[in-house]
Amino acid sequence: MDCNVEKDENYVSWYKQTPNSAPQFVLRFYYSHSSPDYYGDGFTSSRFTSTAQAKIDYRLIINNVDVGDSAVYYSLFYSTAHLYTSHGPNHKMITISCAFFTLLTCVSGVTVVTQSPLITVNKGQTATLDCNLGTVTDRSARWYKQTPGGVPQHVLRFRHDWSSVYYGSGFSAPKFTSTHSSKSDYSLIINNVDVDADVAPPVLNILRPSREELISSSKVTLVCLIDHMSAAFADVRWLVNGNSVTEGVFTGSAEQQPDKKFRMSSYLTIESSEWDKDKDLTCEASVASKTTRTNIKKSDCSD
Repeated sequence: MDCNVEKDENYVSWYKQTPNSAPQFVLRFYYSHSSPDYYGDGFTSSRFTSTAQAKIDYRLIINNVDVGDSAVYYSLFYSTAHLYTSHGPNHKMITISCAFFTLLTCVSGVTVVTQSPLITVNKGQTATLDCNLGTVTDRSARWYKQTPGGVPQHVLRFRHDWSSVYYGSGFSAPKFTSTHSSKSDYSLIINNVDVDADVAPPVLNILRPSREELISSSKVTLVCLIDHMSAAFADVRWLVNGNSVTEGVFTGSAEQQPDKKFRMSSYLTIESSEWDKDKDLTCEASVASKTTRTNIKKSDCSD
């Protein structure tokens, strides 16, 4: 799989990302070396390697391709490049992106990082996302943004001993900035948060407990279907008689649909006796500041 980086680069780092998962570091390859000098966990030289025809032309090679290799592969460098696709053996499609990372993601070379979970803010407020670079203290933290169906965009990079922030195209202060509290702890700050006025709220539908559960089980499960989501993340919560509950709640990952929208499901399991008490059960989902809720109770359901 080939990647042209458009300008001379001494090395590139390859990453693999499967849907709804964090990027995985595959390997790092220097133009002047004959083989990769560093591999990520789970990736070895027997199956993964890299070569370079020039300082702008790099190649990732996967031997003995398996279905589990199907993913988006990213080549990390400082300059935005192109999007390529390639087909592996047996018509397995592998998409190659010579670009950056996904969502509002913090990246630091070849290390595992941890960052803030999903946060929700209102229009006009300030959003702060935190990122810990683990044991890395001598690298810059680089932030990237990716909207559903779009290519990743470089937002900014910043290091603890720098006096200023370096921005990607289309991003600037005071809207975007970065700070640090230690050599490995960084924050991305987005001021005066805006939302797309055209973003539609998600569509919710609650499925009642199955007849089999109602007859033979001491517990029943309700399913909240969340459709037409404009993003791959939603803040979902359940309420019983207006009170938020977390016990018995499980929310799955979002899946992209053919129309480029996303769908996900959330489950609430309660005692059958609670269902029989005709309590008001509410599912609420917020996506990009747009919130939708729907409710159900036993008396609303016909046998």
